[in-house]
Formats: sequence, C-alpha cells, structure tokens
Amino acid sequence: MEGLLADLVRLAEIPSVAFPGYPEEPVRAAHDLLVELLRGIGVEHSERIDLPGTAPVIFAEIPPPDPAAPTVLLYSHYDVQPAGDERLWRSPPFEPTPIEGGLRGRGIADDENYANGAAAVRDRADE
Repeated sequence: MEGLLADLVRLAEIPSVAFPGYPEEPVRAAHDLLVELLRGIGVEHSERIDLPGTAPVIFAEIPPPDPAAPTVLLYSHYDVQPAGDERLWRSPPFEPTPIEGGLRGRGIADDENYANGAAAVRDRADE
C-alpha cells in the first residue's frame, strides 16, 4: 500500500480518542503523524497550539506562489470518537481492514481522511 492510502492507514491505526479518561499519548501521536504528513506534501511551516481540554491544534500554511492568489482554508479535527463495544465491529476499529471494495476502520470516513484531502488540494494547487 503506497501513497495516500498508506498514510490513511497509518493515521487510522492510532486510537486517537480525545475524551476524558482516554490516554493522551495516542492523540499526540496522531498530531505528530499529521505534521509529518503535511511536511511530506510541502508544508514548511506548522505550529502546535495547546488548548485546555482538546487535542493539540495544528496551524499550518503553504505560502502561495503568487501573493494575489486566493486563500484556501482547510479546517478539521483528527481525533476520533470512542469505538464503543468492539465486539460489534466487523473488524477491529483501529486495524484498518479492506472490506467490500473499501477500507473499514475508526475515523476513516471522517476527518482522519483530512490529510489525504490536504494532499489532494496541494497536488491540484500546482495545476
């Protein structure tokens, strides 16, 4: 598995549940991976903003090649909801699994796919 799909799998494997009572380390690991993925698509500047009671915020920007170019703002979250009773899942929630022509795992259809969206925007911005 290569490229954007591999990046999505890496992110979905992290149980980044940002709720009281859940460990904070996976959320920080998801933050660090997203910063790494953003750097991989050419984001040179990013800042970590710590706010009480929430996952660390990532502020990142790609300067436009032309200062007159329009601004594109992407806003999202990268934490996930608790998986609940894992016995009710068809596959383990934090083990992305190919199923029915797609990929199943916690957060995959939600904003954990954000990094792929950002990469796609970056790739298209050069066109």
